[in-house]
Amino acid sequence: LLRRKDERKRNEQMTLEVLEKGYNVLNPKDRAALIKELESLMLEHAKNLEFEQAAVVRDEIDRLKTLTD
Repeated sequence: LLRRKDERKRNEQMTLEVLEKGYNVLNPKDRAALIKELESLMLEHAKNLEFEQAAVVRDEIDRLKTLTD
């Protein structure tokens, strides 16, 4: 069970990395678009009761938002 959770978390992180490659996170407009897309992804995970994946996406959103400071 623990291995599956770790595997799902790693898969979600890889998905985020691939998604971020399409955006320039240093550009505020691109960063905002990426955050919006990630928020949709997070809500989709939550709707499907995939809370671990939703948490990974939430943490990434928080990290991206700190880049604006």
